[in-house]
Amino acid sequence: MNRLAIRFGFAVVAAFVLGGAPAPAATSGCDAACWSHYMDDYLAALAAHDASRLPVAPHVRFTENGIATR
Repeated sequence: MNRLAIRFGFAVVAAFVLGGAPAPAATSGCDAACWSHYMDDYLAALAAHDASRLPVAPHVRFTENGIATR
């Protein structure tokens, strides 16, 4: 896996976990083990090419090169 994909993965997981709303770290409820779990799940789904394994909203829309993939 290349470094760009891993960096993109960190950004995607951070966006899902934070939900766009800034919150203090003390009240976020997600410690280092929690973040590690999210990243493990994301990287496993990325390696398996299986987006259904990602913890996302039920009606999320996946696209590749502007084309819906599911």
